[in-house]
Amino acid sequence: MCLCVYYFVYCRHIYIYSPKKRLLMRKIAFIALSALLLASCAPKKKGATISGNVANQAEGQVVFVINDVKDTVALDENGNFEYFLETEKAMYASVVHARNIVNLYIEPGKGFNLNFAQQVSCYYN
Repeated sequence: MCLCVYYFVYCRHIYIYSPKKRLLMRKIAFIALSALLLASCAPKKKGATISGNVANQAEGQVVFVINDVKDTVALDENGNFEYFLETEKAMYASVVHARNIVNLYIEPGKGFNLNFAQQVSCYYN
């Protein structure tokens, strides 16, 4: 047995497996490779993520105005919000909370973190 393994590893011209087992191993390898290729070709969502926090406010909403279309996102119990905008090109958007308005230039694959406090701060990712 050890001699056969030695020849299989170093000489590669003596095979331990029968032709049926080799065919089965080839089929399994082909199926695994095909599944890997299909999984890697899944389309990725293009867009931008806008998230943030509204200080000292557990309820309310944040309004996103994009190309004259309004979209509203509710705040969670901690005052946090998150919005994903699907886009393939750069665009302008406005984020409105109470009397605070933030104008953003959004590029696909980028993100923003907004903090609404007494003074609005914006971090670009």
